[in-house]
Amino acid sequence: MILLFNSKYHLDSNVVIAYLLSKDINFLRVTENSVLDIHLDLNTQTTQCVLSIDKQAINVNSVSSFWSYKTDISFEKRQYSIAKADRHLSTLDTELKSFLFTFLEDNVRYLGNYNNETLNKLWVLLEAKECEIDIPKTTVTAQKQVIIDFLKNNEAITKSIKFLSSFVKDDYLYSAYTSEISQERIEKIASFFPSLIQEKLNKKYELRIFFMYSKYFPMAIFSQNDPQTNVDFRHYNDTKPNRAVPYILPKEIEKKLKKLMQKLGLNTGSIDMVVTKDNRYVFLEVNPVGQFGMVSYPCNYYLEKKIATFLSDESGKRKY
Repeated sequence: MILLFNSKYHLDSNVVIAYLLSKDINFLRVTENSVLDIHLDLNTQTTQCVLSIDKQAINVNSVSSFWSYKTDISFEKRQYSIAKADRHLSTLDTELKSFLFTFLEDNVRYLGNYNNETLNKLWVLLEAKECEIDIPKTTVTAQKQVIIDFLKNNEAITKSIKFLSSFVKDDYLYSAYTSEISQERIEKIASFFPSLIQEKLNKKYELRIFFMYSKYFPMAIFSQNDPQTNVDFRHYNDTKPNRAVPYILPKEIEKKLKKLMQKLGLNTGSIDMVVTKDNRYVFLEVNPVGQFGMVSYPCNYYLEKKIATFLSDESGKRKY
């Protein structure tokens, strides 16, 4: 039995599931709409953990592998007879999920780490430095003069300290993009929250690198050639998309990235880097649940097949 913890709205997950179905591989999917319950018996020699998914009982000890990808499950969807206590129930829900995934990780082959699906960007940059990976000149400040002094020696950008997904309000879609800043712009702002400021890199191209365990699948994105995507390639030009091609990482960079991912406790995710015109390989960030379809299709990596094969490998010895 393979357990899949992911949203039914994520296209990348659906492609993996299509492959599993085509091979008649047994799996059970847990989504944000699933009604969950859990029963633990800690008194027996072998801990018994039974997970009820939409009233279907699964002995977790019988699970062969699982995949956690953009997981948004909850034990709170049951009908409680007590008065609603959202904050308390949310805390209990978090504890139960943390236990469930830790228990699974200790016993079966898995891809994705629920307890590590969000990382502190600043901490990750520090860890990258420890692994001798080049990072942009970076400061976090709420002081105008610090930024003005920074701008004397560098072109600069600002981006969110924490990963923020898009949201809709009043029929408008809001997204947190990387933006270029200037002294004129800073001087017009009365005050602001401590913000992440980095040097604007002189890009040759960007790299999006999907990884699974010790295998890396890099893609070069030529975003610097288009003013619309130069600062942030997510300002997609649908009329004339950026050129994107398979890429081979230098062995030394790959070795350092493997060391970083081990320190972060990640076995999969997406890494963003920039290769500058003076050939610096500069690390930007890692998203533990980054999209892989955008790398798989242009580069013919067939990542959905590799993920499905990893999960269904009965020997438990396959590494990618």
